[in-house]
This record gives sequence, structure tokens and C-alpha cells, in this order.
Amino acid sequence: MSNPGSALDINIQEQDISDIYRVITKSESTNPIVVEFVSSLKKEALIDSIRKFNKGKKKEDKLNTRHAKIEGALRPVFVSESLTQRAKHLFYLARDFAKTQGFAYCWSSNGNIYLRKKENMPFVRVIHETDLEKLKEKQ
Repeated sequence: MSNPGSALDINIQEQDISDIYRVITKSESTNPIVVEFVSSLKKEALIDSIRKFNKGKKKEDKLNTRHAKIEGALRPVFVSESLTQRAKHLFYLARDFAKTQGFAYCWSSNGNIYLRKKENMPFVRVIHETDLEKLKEKQ
């Protein structure tokens, strides 16, 4: 595909990408592909456009291999930012916290983790596990 962002209405040029490689994993599933962008602005624009594309759609209509014009079985395409091990663990804890405590949103952006209770409420930045404990006490 000449422009991988075409299904998402975002223009990604070759010069926007600094590196692309596949990560070899032990699992039998498809190995993830890592794309490193020259600009974090372009990376954020891509992630935002994917969120908008997927919002409110049924599972089978969300970004998948058909949208990326990849032949073969229809498979979902997941896109996320790269996080440190510490941030991955904190994000995992925050997502679990969001489910159990009734938070509608949990996301990461630029390596930071955020929670939001409802649509128009302010967000809370989660820096440490103790932030989740403090939020739970406030509930």
C-alpha cells in the first residue's frame, strides 16, 4: 500500500517514518510490527485518527487487515504507543481499576496514563500505583 494512512484520512509519507521492524515473539500469533516516527506529532495524529475511526463501530468494522489492504484472513489491527515496562504495568493496573471502579475511560498518551470517570468530567493523570489507591479512597 502506498500510503498506510489512506484508510484513516491521514497522510503518512516515507519521510515521516524513521524505522519499521517486526518483533519476534514466542507466541504462535502474528508478531507485532513496530513503526517509529520521525515526529511524535505524526504518531499522535495517527493514533488519534485510529481512535476516531474505531469509535462507535462494531468489532468487525474496526480497523482491520481489509482496511490496510492486506490479503488473507480478516484480522483486527491494533495500534498502541510503546510504553516502558513500568508504564505498561501501571497502564494494566489503571485499566483494571477503571473497570472495577466504574471509570468510563482509561488511556495512555506520550507515555502518561489517564483516567476519566465520565464524558465531560476532568481527567486524572496516574503517575504511580498510589494514585489509584487515593482515587479508590475518594470513591
